[in-house]
Amino acid sequence: TPAVPLSTLPCPVLHAVCNENILTSEWHKKYVKSMMDSYTTKLPSWKHEKEHRVVLEKELLSMTKDDPGSKKISYDFDLLKGIIFGLRTPESEKMEIIELIQNKCEESNRKDFKIFQAEYDEFKGEISVSEIKF
Repeated sequence: TPAVPLSTLPCPVLHAVCNENILTSEWHKKYVKSMMDSYTTKLPSWKHEKEHRVVLEKELLSMTKDDPGSKKISYDFDLLKGIIFGLRTPESEKMEIIELIQNKCEESNRKDFKIFQAEYDEFKGEISVSEIKF
């Protein structure tokens, strides 16, 4: 029998597996806090960045496989100074995003938009970024 992720099980099954109400348990509260801290806390080496992070919860956006458009958010492109590709961003997605950004920059006559790639520096034991010229 293939493994089934707990998140796909109905609540009564979760109660049976966990032997407590997992959604109100102390463990769950600590887990949610830990996850939010990881999304909203910066390492000291990144303190110079003036970024804003958006954490989207699928329940709030009604994200479903049938409605991929529900994952989109609106923003003012002129307020966006640049993006940083993460360590695991696939090359195919980078190329797609770079093409979209090139088009947006041409439409709005922007020449100041920056694109960076995050890289793990083994010698320093930290993540650094380098600019990608496009």
